[in-house]
Parts: sequence; structure tokens; C-alpha cells
Amino acid sequence: GLAVSLIYENGKFVRGATRGDGFVGEDITQNLKTISSIPLSLIRRGAGGEVPTHLEVRGEALMSKKILARLNLANEKEGKPLFANTRNAAAGSLRQLDPELAKQRRLDFVAYDLIEATLCAPTTKLQNHSEKHEMLRNLGFKVEKLEAKCENLEEAIFFIEKFKKIRPNFPYGTDGIVISADDLKLQEILGVVGKAPRFMAAFKYPAEKATTIVKDVFFN
Repeated sequence: GLAVSLIYENGKFVRGATRGDGFVGEDITQNLKTISSIPLSLIRRGAGGEVPTHLEVRGEALMSKKILARLNLANEKEGKPLFANTRNAAAGSLRQLDPELAKQRRLDFVAYDLIEATLCAPTTKLQNHSEKHEMLRNLGFKVEKLEAKCENLEEAIFFIEKFKKIRPNFPYGTDGIVISADDLKLQEILGVVGKAPRFMAAFKYPAEKATTIVKDVFFN
């Protein structure tokens, strides 16, 4: 999919942009509003019931394998080029200028981080990354259920191997697992280089392989 940032003011979705170079991205607000899993208004569930006055959420706008198959079938019937994969299809859908076309692509959104939250009254400060996920769920965002809080590296490796078995049947295309330090104070100490955080690492599964035959070569 495509990494995006969502801005909420007083519980209302006001702006959405691509990650870009980490500092400047493209404004794709109108296209993001067509994604049903992005709440346009926030209602806080659970303890407190308070909606932040200012909120920045980061996540992935993506397309399921099932929707890609339907889209390519329609394109084939109409003689249009086929999309190579869900990532290209999702990114192209959000970067084009017609929100109606973006709506037809039936994209999804999964939140994975809460960058900034300003509350009306001081409350208990979040201590862990996993608590961010819980707050995102309470605010109405979809957060991937396949996650694990691991006490050591062996548990992390076990989760990686577990997901490897179900990965072929996973509804979305994925190339790896993100491992993050849960302690937010530790994240702050480790810091960020460019747009690459030192407190997160991505384990990538081996690329899918296939055999092809070169039938002919033309020289010019």
C-alpha cells in the first residue's frame, strides 16, 4: 500500500498526505475521504471517552488481493493495462485527481502509529507503543489484529515463523514483519536517522520466485 498521515482537529478529519520524503508529502485529503475505514469524525470508546483536540495518525492505505483481482478482470475486459500488484494499484488510486475513481477502487486503511495527540485535560501519558494501538482502536481506527508483544528475540522469531505459514492466504500483500521497541522512552533515546527510526526494524521474507522462458531476442 501507501504510507499516509491523517490530521484531525477537534475530532474531525481535516487533512491527509503521503509520507513523501519524511518532511513534505502530497495532499490527498479528498481521495482519503473515500476510504470507508478512515473515520471522518472520531468518537472515543473505552476509558475517559475524550477525543483529542489535535491528532496525527499514521498508517497504510492499501488494496486487498481480492479487489485487485476484480479490478484487473474489469481492465482486461476493457482492454486496459493490468496492475502489477496491490501496492502500485493503491498508490496510483490515491495519487490521481478524481476522488470518485479512488472510491471505486475500494481501498482500505490500517493504522499503525499515533504521532501526536493533544488532549483537553492532562491524562496518563502513554508509556508503550502497544498502548498507542489500543488508543487507536478506541478512537475507531482499524489496527491489524495479527500482532504480538514479545518478551525476547526468540518470541519475535516464533511470531515471524508463525506468520510465514499464513502469509500466502493473508488478504493483503505483505513482504515482511515490523519489529518495534515497545517502550516509548527507549524509542526516544534511540531516535531517528532521516526517515528511518532506530527503534524499528523490518524483517523481510525472501522474494517470491518463478521460472520464465526467454522465447526470442530482438536486436536493434
